[in-house]
Amino acid sequence: MINCAIIGLGRVASEFEKDTKREKPASHAGAIAEHSECRIVAGCDIDKEKCESFGDYWSCDNLYQDYEVMLSVQNIDILHIATPPDTHKQMVVYAVEAGIPVIVLEKPVSDNIEEAQFLREFIKGKKTKIIVNHERRYSLPYLRVKEVIKSKTYGSLLAIQAKLYIGRTQKLPSMLYNDGTHMVDLIHFLTDSRMNIETCFTSDDNNFIFACGYSGKVPVVFEAARNRDYLVFELDLTFESGRIVVGNGFYHEYQSKESPYYEQFRSLIENDYSFEKTEYFKRMFDDAVKCFNKNDKLPVSSLSDGVDTLEVIEDILQYLNKE
Repeated sequence: MINCAIIGLGRVASEFEKDTKREKPASHAGAIAEHSECRIVAGCDIDKEKCESFGDYWSCDNLYQDYEVMLSVQNIDILHIATPPDTHKQMVVYAVEAGIPVIVLEKPVSDNIEEAQFLREFIKGKKTKIIVNHERRYSLPYLRVKEVIKSKTYGSLLAIQAKLYIGRTQKLPSMLYNDGTHMVDLIHFLTDSRMNIETCFTSDDNNFIFACGYSGKVPVVFEAARNRDYLVFELDLTFESGRIVVGNGFYHEYQSKESPYYEQFRSLIENDYSFEKTEYFKRMFDDAVKCFNKNDKLPVSSLSDGVDTLEVIEDILQYLNKE
């Protein structure tokens, strides 16, 4: 059995598994528990109540409030770090020096670009493999989009429009670091290129920002905004003869066909393409297990990918008005 442990026993580590509306597995612990080759051997959190709740739910007896103690006494093959991003640098460094073979690191890599860049240099030449949990790289709908782009099912990809709305109260820097990283990383993943921001438009009160640029040769417009009482995470990709609109909870794929509405015109007609499950967490953890089992296997979502994403977020943040 592959021994797995988790530092930080909050929502993404475990508690999302209790959300009856979420696809399962929905957490690090859930993905470990579902995998036939793996077991949860230990958990760590500075909050004693979270430790006790985690232990009860997952039948785990090895609970710690000090991760250094846990790493010194437990034999761990895959370590999940699901703590706030300002703790990531010190924990990653300690775990790598302790010889942990595989680390699954929650995004963002850090809340500090200098620390993220430090980790990118620090990990070079080390045996530890680090997977950053930008889980949409593993999601079936986005893998379908990547295949459509690669195969040119609808011709060349011509443009991407991205929208991110996360409620009313979260400030844009926090929104971009926490959820904007998923959006930027997806654009990198789908285009096999890094975004270059050419210009941004923002309001005086920093309630919205439009970032315009290119990812490779593909024009990209990325909008993030506050003051909505709902969640939107959406990519709108247009091709020569098709369109895909994909996001949290939906997938729509359209093909150009003879118009049923107008003579001598073509319209976009939706194809019947849907997914019962995205398998996002399952496939992410499968990647971690493969990285442990195969010496030459590299992560689909690497530490370097995570740092590239943060550098683009920093480029966008430069345009915000200082508060």
